Amino acid sequence: MAVRDHGAERSFFERSISWWHGMCAAVLTATAFAFLISPDELVRHRALGIGLTALMGLAYLVVGHRLLYTDDVRAAVVYAAFSSAAALALLSVGPAGYLALLTVFTQLWAMLPVRWAIALTTALGLCLCLIIVGRIGWTTNAVLLAALTGVLVLGSNVFLGLWIHGIEKESERRKELIAQLRQAHSDLAEAHRREGVLAERERLAAEIHDTLAQAFLSILVQAQAADAVADNDVVRERLALIERTARENLAEARALVAALAPADLRGRTLADALQRIVERLGDDGLATRFTIDGEPRRLPANSEVVLLRGAQEALTNVRKHADASRVDVRLRYGVASATLEVRDDGCGFDPTHATGFGLRGMRARIEQVGGTLAVETEPGAGTTIRLEVP
Repeated sequence: MAVRDHGAERSFFERSISWWHGMCAAVLTATAFAFLISPDELVRHRALGIGLTALMGLAYLVVGHRLLYTDDVRAAVVYAAFSSAAALALLSVGPAGYLALLTVFTQLWAMLPVRWAIALTTALGLCLCLIIVGRIGWTTNAVLLAALTGVLVLGSNVFLGLWIHGIEKESERRKELIAQLRQAHSDLAEAHRREGVLAERERLAAEIHDTLAQAFLSILVQAQAADAVADNDVVRERLALIERTARENLAEARALVAALAPADLRGRTLADALQRIVERLGDDGLATRFTIDGEPRRLPANSEVVLLRGAQEALTNVRKHADASRVDVRLRYGVASATLEVRDDGCGFDPTHATGFGLRGMRARIEQVGGTLAVETEPGAGTTIRLEVP
């Protein structure tokens, strides 16, 4: 039951360690004082008793207290054997040595694993019984007294040791749970932060695409139309400058939209990005298939983002909730629209009670680009999610 450093949350033993040191010092001081004031007929060698008590205190100060903070079983066993021998020697000097046994028993359980603590506690209890019988004499009453004393000492110390050990284990378990909860809270906060950043990037990309990029494109078209009917070289030069500036800024706006797009879309087509996330889902053990109908083409940036996010959300739901064995993802390019369909053979759900699964966020995103969301499902019949964007 050695003390270990696990961070800011302190264990039961760590919280009581100062009290522990004080108790050991107080008991050993009381032992020495008891030897000092005991009548001569009860103490064979008063100086030896005080000296052994001081030696036990010095050993705890130099070595013993450090073993509370380590898992060095070998060193702890050696120290425990020394302390036990010193306490038994004190008992042979005088009855005051019983006080020193209090510190030895507690140190056994504080420094050693349970099996070692039980073994040494049992050995120490047997030695105590032998000392009692040797002091009183080998009579029936002496043997019965020694046996009763041994049972009481052994039973009480093992019971208290196991009880304290259980408290320490429970404290460690709670500390680990608190650490896990804090880590989960931190991970959740980070996930929300990342989601917020991604949502803001998508919003900015859509705003730039729908306002600045369209405005520059309109200026470019108007400049080209004006240049076609201009009859003055100076006007043509000015229109050429306007056209060049609009073209450059349009390129910058499109570059910003591309930079703000989700990582899966950077440098890839929508089909490539969808293929990639479907393959990642297949790595989790599900049978997956991705198909494309129609001629692939570039869609408006915000439409591609909405379809990609919808696919990610739908596939996440499949992995977490559907208990499916197969998923089919289909991207269909129509004349005036594009449709993404995610179909699984999982457990399905009641769509009239579907308040989670990210459907509300999915619907809100697709409505922002003028698209539609359809969900076909029922309990036990799998789920099909269909997103269509213009």
